[in-house]
Amino acid sequence: MAPHPAAGASLIGAIVGAMAKRSSRRNPNPRDRRQESQRPNPRSSGPGPQGKRGPRQSGRGGGQGISVSVDEQAVAEALAEAPGLVTASQLAELMGLTGDAPKGVSRALISLKETGKALELRPGKWASPGTGGEFPVVVETGATAEELCARFDDQRLLPIPKPHRMGARPGDTALAVVGDDGLALLTRLVSRGGRRLVGTLNFQYGRVTVVPDRRREGSLPVLRDEGEVLDRYRAGDRVVAMVVDDEHHGFAAVLERILDASDPEVADFEQVCLVHDLPGDFAPAVLAAAEALEADFDPAQRRDCRNDLVFTIDPDTAKDFDDAICLERLENGGWRLAVHIADVSHFVRPNSLIDAEAQFRGTSCYLVNRVIPMLPEHLSNGLCSLVPLEDRYVLSAFIDLDRRGQVRKVDLAEAIINSRQRLDYGQALAIIEGRDPGIELAEGIAESVQQSHELAQLLRRNREAKGALNLYGQEAAFTLDVEGNPIEVVQETSDVAHQLIEEFMLLANREVAAWLSDRVPAVVYRVHGEPDESRLAFFQELVTGYGLPPMAVTDRPSLQRVLKRLEKEPPASRLVLNFLLLRCFQKAQYSTDESLGHYALAFSHYCHFTSPIRRYPDLIDHRLVKFALGLDAYRDSETRPDYLEALAKRSSFLERRAQDAERELHAIKAARYLHTRLGDEFQGVVLSASGAGLHVHLVEVGMEALLPLREMGDDFYVFSRERLALIGRSTGRVLGVGTELQVQVVAVDIPRSDVTLAPAGGLRPARPKRRD
Repeated sequence: MAPHPAAGASLIGAIVGAMAKRSSRRNPNPRDRRQESQRPNPRSSGPGPQGKRGPRQSGRGGGQGISVSVDEQAVAEALAEAPGLVTASQLAELMGLTGDAPKGVSRALISLKETGKALELRPGKWASPGTGGEFPVVVETGATAEELCARFDDQRLLPIPKPHRMGARPGDTALAVVGDDGLALLTRLVSRGGRRLVGTLNFQYGRVTVVPDRRREGSLPVLRDEGEVLDRYRAGDRVVAMVVDDEHHGFAAVLERILDASDPEVADFEQVCLVHDLPGDFAPAVLAAAEALEADFDPAQRRDCRNDLVFTIDPDTAKDFDDAICLERLENGGWRLAVHIADVSHFVRPNSLIDAEAQFRGTSCYLVNRVIPMLPEHLSNGLCSLVPLEDRYVLSAFIDLDRRGQVRKVDLAEAIINSRQRLDYGQALAIIEGRDPGIELAEGIAESVQQSHELAQLLRRNREAKGALNLYGQEAAFTLDVEGNPIEVVQETSDVAHQLIEEFMLLANREVAAWLSDRVPAVVYRVHGEPDESRLAFFQELVTGYGLPPMAVTDRPSLQRVLKRLEKEPPASRLVLNFLLLRCFQKAQYSTDESLGHYALAFSHYCHFTSPIRRYPDLIDHRLVKFALGLDAYRDSETRPDYLEALAKRSSFLERRAQDAERELHAIKAARYLHTRLGDEFQGVVLSASGAGLHVHLVEVGMEALLPLREMGDDFYVFSRERLALIGRSTGRVLGVGTELQVQVVAVDIPRSDVTLAPAGGLRPARPKRRD
């Protein structure tokens, strides 16, 4: 489990401090170095400890015997402006110095290095620590116990060479730059932190090791008396271990306890929490602070919407209701849409104990049938949740639209509501389709849902007309028994009821982002970059090779045409091709950079505003709205761009951590489910091919499994790098991305979520004839 919130707070503080020493320019790619000029760090100049300037060196310039003075301030300023790594000679040239000046520059660089104002990232190669090339990383073990890697916020994992580790250990947080050779070079340790892992105990050749569940990590020797280990542990035990330094092995494992595998419900959840360092239970002080908050909903100073026809639509299992809507038809044929969002910022004030905890967690984490919430239950399911027939505080966006669905006016305000109806998606869909929802409806709800559906579809068509990309997707959800074993799989897809809420929330997020952009120094935007051109080119070849008409995929309109064409494909193929197209895109993230926009949504401004119960960036933007509204209680809200950018980066990291944990637990449950169906046949679609075999997406359970070459006995298959496919030497059969197969589950490793497949049917090896 993750440490106390103070650890998270210290990380934010350290990152903010590091960023505050730089200019406001940002570099999203660690490989790029700044080439523009930058204001020098005032600490790099001025008198030294003795009240004197740093050493001044002389050299000859231009062969004319002119003495050139080189001091540390000038060198530091030039280094900050240098494009990438430079040598002393190159830096002297940039400074316009010749002759023996490089020697003086070199001596100044060495002096600056001692004070941390110059970085020698490779022998003789220098950079400034203030050039924007440093990025926060988490240190992890590599393929062996001696190797270290740095995980960046974008989840890239790069090796750290020994000369640039700065004494870092697995679990530490540091700042790093990326060298020209693709290695991560640590420049500063931010915080220490141990890291736990889950693995299997192995006894071999008189050694005791832990084999981590993550295959990319090598086995670690156990630091413990062998007799003590033999007394308490057995080979094959699933254990929790702490990674520590070891002078003999580099890194080793200290055993903490056996992970109880008798209860899958607890074991699976605990394993994922440990591996991903997820937060545990709320501290008693945080719970007490939440319980002390009173349910006193005074309408004074707020817009009173309690008589409006407000309702919510959420999943049937939801308990935390972030958003509610109200739609009014105007006399001119247009609409007035009110999107009411839980006013979490009223209860969670900046720098409070609850706020520190929420910032530390960053997001709620949804783990199959469990939730690790961002806020204590008294808030998430109580005071903040927009439950029906109870007064609740909201921060609302009132949006006027004309009959074509174009926004004409936006008004933001604190309000109070009393929701008339709580609907789930199934009930809303029934109303839209004219069926009986199975519950008693408040007066006017059915008509309002129908009108909301009409407007939502108009908004969706408008988005598509402007280039928005609506990818097809479905999720496999498991029904678990009381012991945590999956017994049923249900496919969840987006229908028009989901689209109703989706379109209204997208509209509110877009309009709030645009509204804020004109009123505050910085906004925590939700940004999405353009897709990778090389990956798009490969996808274009894939689509053509799959039998679809040749189509360019160079811009949003062409991508839209591809998506429309894919709608005619069978669901399995459509799902996988959409998934492969998604791989061409960058991951959406949080940033204060207004220029980035959101590519997939085709929005120039977009933020997360509609889920403050479960996402910290939404809470930050709520505070910014109240600051912009001039509300007295929020005049001191944090608006510094560097601080908000640090929060944005941290929030992106915490979001990815939660997503990784959610995917891993889903894979574990899928493996448990498939273990009960060994020998059964499933529909699969090839995601990729390699020399090891085919990586197949199992449609029913939504996970990837390996069909190894050894199981494909109908031919001798060879991997083609040009076609990224396996080709049968005798038959010429091509098995590549998008190929549909019937496969059979033959082996399952539940802890590692590894599933091995065999062909079902045409690819089976011929059976030898029976001899009588």
